[in-house]
Amino acid sequence: MANSVPTLYILNRNYSTWSLRAWLVMRYFKLNFNVELLLLGTPEIPDMGIPAADTVMRRAGPTSKVPALHVEKPSGGTHIVFETLAILEYLAE
Repeated sequence: MANSVPTLYILNRNYSTWSLRAWLVMRYFKLNFNVELLLLGTPEIPDMGIPAADTVMRRAGPTSKVPALHVEKPSGGTHIVFETLAILEYLAE
């Protein structure tokens, strides 16, 4: 991985226990990372499927899936790994 600190994009707990799995593993192994919490279920964004929710989810990456791990490439740009298992495999390398 590059020298910069990766950022993990997750949803709030009441919407996505799946996204918390990557967070739990990274915390368990005491990895240095930032968290970007994407909030849904608020008065402004009450549920998925509305344009405002789509805008929030696109912050995670082009697939709008969480969890998504953003890692800076040594050559510049950002490498995005999404799906818990893929993130864990990436971290194991």
